Amino acid sequence: MAQIETSLIINNLRKLNNASPVEINKEVDKSIDIGFAVATILGIAIAMNLPLPATKMPLPAAYFARTHGDLVRSVLSQINESFLVRTQIAYDAAVKCYVARHNLVHVPPTDLNGFMNRLDYLYQDGLGSDDIHVRTVLWTHTAQTDILNGVIKSTNLAFSQMKNKE
Repeated sequence: MAQIETSLIINNLRKLNNASPVEINKEVDKSIDIGFAVATILGIAIAMNLPLPATKMPLPAAYFARTHGDLVRSVLSQINESFLVRTQIAYDAAVKCYVARHNLVHVPPTDLNGFMNRLDYLYQDGLGSDDIHVRTVLWTHTAQTDILNGVIKSTNLAFSQMKNKE
């Protein structure tokens, strides 16, 4: 399985890990767990570096598992050896991000209503409540933009270096 250089990713994850949790919604008393935020951001950063299929897949999550699942688990395991991360949460975030990217490319909304429905899908979990991954990304983007960008840029760099070695 491919190895990637993880030191820059881990340094940025440590910065995010040291950030203090921020309360999201006082009415429902929900706050973001930093460990969850770290795993979510890592999963999204990885998913953003995976190639999409050339055509629409009927089940993009299943395609992800078949095509990229082993690589993603390997990268998460490699990072987890030096920096403890919730790998299943990161993997779940990677799947959700990948499916969203797939659908934006291969099933574009045809009007504003379709676009709003797409946003509603992203923001809801299977039970109709807020999706914790989306809430985490929104918090991280507003509260820790520099660190978030560092995680994403270092992950992009690691994947581009891995591709150059192949």
